[in-house]
Amino acid sequence: MAEALFDVWFEGVMLPGFAAEDVKRELALIFKAEPARIDALFGARSAIKRNVDAATARRYQLALAKAGAAVEVVPVAAMTRDTGAALPPTTGPLTLAEVGVTLIDVPPVPVLNLDLAAYSLAEPGVTLVEPEPTPEPEFDLSGLTLLPLDAPDYFAPPVQEVREFETRGLSLMEIPTHHE
Repeated sequence: MAEALFDVWFEGVMLPGFAAEDVKRELALIFKAEPARIDALFGARSAIKRNVDAATARRYQLALAKAGAAVEVVPVAAMTRDTGAALPPTTGPLTLAEVGVTLIDVPPVPVLNLDLAAYSLAEPGVTLVEPEPTPEPEFDLSGLTLLPLDAPDYFAPPVQEVREFETRGLSLMEIPTHHE
């Protein structure tokens, strides 16, 4: 099975708390681009990166979020059911369909033809199966004794010796992260 691919889209939306000038400056640094080219990203929906794996798309999303830009990670266009061809990307703003419009033709659910003649319903309140009594549990308590009434409530176990370990020559291994 092929790995899922994603597109990273930017519509010029900034995250709360970020100023437009700061975001544009950070994006210019990230993409090593001229300010005029970065300004063009704020006018329309733009593909920042296309056809990348999930980890790469996530890296772009995190880096741009750190700069203050809100991006959308979208799975690459699904194939149409009829032709198998890729759906064309949307170029304009999305709109809602009119009320009552059928968006997808749902195939009819086949009617199950079951013969239920051998079954019937019992009258309300009828017990269908008598429950079997649960046997009483049997516990052997002959090996247990009670403390005398004047005995302390709890006997603490003896304190075990604490062992010291020399760790000056040891170091921790760097653990790689997969979502940076």
